[in-house]
Amino acid sequence: MPPSDGPLLPMEAMGIGLENTEHFEDTENEAILPLEPTTFNKNDTDTDEIAPTSMWLENQLVVNITLPRNVTTAEVLMLNLEKPTETELEPIKQKHQTRFERHQKPSEANPIIPTKKFPKMIIIGAKKCGTTPLKMFLSHHPQFRDRPGEKHFFDKNENWEKGFEFYLDQMEYSFEDEINFEKTSDYFDRSLVPERIAQLNESIKLVAVLCDPVQRAVSHYNHILNNVQNEKNPAYVKLKGFAGFDDLLDSSFSSLLGTKKVSSLSEPDVKQKINAYQLNLLKKGRQAPPAPEFLLTGGAYSTHLSRWYKHFSKDQIHLVNGDDLTKDPGGVMMDLAEFMNVDPLINREHFVMNEEKGFYCIKSGDTGQDFCVGDHSKHGKSRRLSDKHPLSENSRYRLEDFYAPFMDELEEITGRRDFRESWTS
Repeated sequence: MPPSDGPLLPMEAMGIGLENTEHFEDTENEAILPLEPTTFNKNDTDTDEIAPTSMWLENQLVVNITLPRNVTTAEVLMLNLEKPTETELEPIKQKHQTRFERHQKPSEANPIIPTKKFPKMIIIGAKKCGTTPLKMFLSHHPQFRDRPGEKHFFDKNENWEKGFEFYLDQMEYSFEDEINFEKTSDYFDRSLVPERIAQLNESIKLVAVLCDPVQRAVSHYNHILNNVQNEKNPAYVKLKGFAGFDDLLDSSFSSLLGTKKVSSLSEPDVKQKINAYQLNLLKKGRQAPPAPEFLLTGGAYSTHLSRWYKHFSKDQIHLVNGDDLTKDPGGVMMDLAEFMNVDPLINREHFVMNEEKGFYCIKSGDTGQDFCVGDHSKHGKSRRLSDKHPLSENSRYRLEDFYAPFMDELEEITGRRDFRESWTS
């Protein structure tokens, strides 16, 4: 068990050191933790701002950290009953008239109104693996409720430090039989996010979409180069400075592994070096590597998933194979409905293959328009660009060597062979 006391580092979420925030992508920032340790007395009842916890990696204590207390469990329950005011209720009725009317009971003198609730489910990533189309498909199911965009509450310090009440305010109003959820794909590989989510709700349901890590790295690379294009963005500036993907891999492997040649290392050595690299990052106060290393570490799924399993049971984390989301989205929706114990109202009957686009599409009952996997704004664009600019054979072999030990471990900790079989076929 982790020790219950000892020297603690104040966490960046308390607002300390935010002036050092670096934006690695358009949706990412990592803050530097102060390296000077302070102490925290677990018996000190005068403080209501922090609570002790510990960060562990590969059964090693990385660093004792602190989490903002935000509110007590009782206060969370009180917040979770927040109802709209009369002024707020009217536009809700107008916007969601069908939903509102469906939930009214003629026998009740007072109308049944929706409330803001903390999410029952969070789609945590992985980035560039299809989380956006999954969210869009869920929007067609009458029992799933979310607002547009990503919340970035648990990974962005400027949001986290505002507390759970701020997070609750970002939620959509929902009725009791509806599932409030959110999707932020950066959550999956951020070191402190599992601990933070567990602080809010240890019983929450989580969904992770995992895809071919080689293709994921390329898609992420193309996304930044082709969709960010901001000279003030350090990741974009860094990536566009490489002569090509092989050049990028030389730099990344040298930083992560201490050598450009992954094949010169054994698989245990690769895992050990990545674990040591992450340990060093945490000691420096970073949740994730800078560019270009984060392009590669994001696909070391077993490393990140092991961290989630330290805070949540395997029954709480539903893993989706990204290939299934592309080839059988109706089946994915049925499995997800079973996971959340709701009726499979969106299933294979609602999807049709668009031969021209090469993707499955779901037809909206409201608009009659199709929504297709891989055909959503700039996210699908980066995938199509990666098809136009495929990896060189040399780059693919190098990435496959790098991910091999993590693929083995993923199969071991999940008991699933379908990931490897579909990604390497």
